[in-house]
Amino acid sequence: MLKDNHPFYFDIAALINLGSWYICLETNMVFWDDIVRLIHEAPKDYTPNISKGISFFTPEFQEIAHKSLEACAKEGIPFDLEMQIITFNNRKLWIRSTAKPVIENNKIVGIKGVFQDIDETKKRELELQQSVLVIEAQNKQLLDFAHIVSHNLRSHSSNLEMVIDVLETVKNNSDREHILENLHDISRKLSETINNLNDVVTIKTALNDKLKPIDLEQHLLNVCGSIGEIIKRENATITHDFTIGKNIKHIPAYIDSILLNLLTNAIKYKHPKRHPIIHVFTTVVDNKLQLHVKDNGSGIDLDLHGNKLFGMYKTFHDHPDANGIGLFITKNQVEALGGNILIKSTPGIGSTFTIAF
Repeated sequence: MLKDNHPFYFDIAALINLGSWYICLETNMVFWDDIVRLIHEAPKDYTPNISKGISFFTPEFQEIAHKSLEACAKEGIPFDLEMQIITFNNRKLWIRSTAKPVIENNKIVGIKGVFQDIDETKKRELELQQSVLVIEAQNKQLLDFAHIVSHNLRSHSSNLEMVIDVLETVKNNSDREHILENLHDISRKLSETINNLNDVVTIKTALNDKLKPIDLEQHLLNVCGSIGEIIKRENATITHDFTIGKNIKHIPAYIDSILLNLLTNAIKYKHPKRHPIIHVFTTVVDNKLQLHVKDNGSGIDLDLHGNKLFGMYKTFHDHPDANGIGLFITKNQVEALGGNILIKSTPGIGSTFTIAF
């Protein structure tokens, strides 16, 4: 067994970025070896105290580190944690910290542990997890497609087959005209279904397009111009505030489609007793720009419909133009580039859609 001062120990420790540390509970002194300092990108003569050592962890891990040290010091509970630190050079780094109590004469007198740089391994692990989530999402989309193809298209084809069978037996001209009207209706609905599927497929093929600088304000004005007659007819008021930020990199066609769907939905599902008022604005959360579309419409009961809000062909209002495809496409367009979309809504008050890019 190699001792700590054996030359091979240092070589191996350096090779795997593994350092050791010790806390003396009697003096509250903290000792780091050279590799722990190297991982922290700290000066060679740097010696922290307990609070400074904890302060290197990112905010979400500081309490975990504090409680783990406290439990080890008071109750002798060892720990093995993967956490993030911010180094002296302000660089985020994934590390693994393991520790156990040092006991003398049945008394916990210290804590000793090891500190390892696992940044590359952890990032690969997180990328793999993200890939799994993407695959799961794609599998779900495939199931949605299978459902649409097996149910909707089969229904259309069955209707066509039955109507044609009836048409072959009918000799009365007025009955034939009625049946032909049914054929036209079935054909129209079949065309709508195919177009909807094509819209969803286009989301995936458009990913080959290059990301371009987007001015959200200009795109909003363009979309408002394209639906100017609808805005005028419904006495809708659309305001915006992009003071916080308006520039992103995205696929222009996606941004236009997202804004178009959210604005027309807000107008379509207006409250019956008031004119639509829609406010579009941005905020920044965790250094990421968020786009909000807030309306004073009918609202949605999220307790009742929240889990299927963005599903394909899911509708929640009795509006004659509701087809349950707009929000499904919007969600896919947002998530295709790694973003997410959320909604807050109160029936009778209105809704706010939030898109984090």
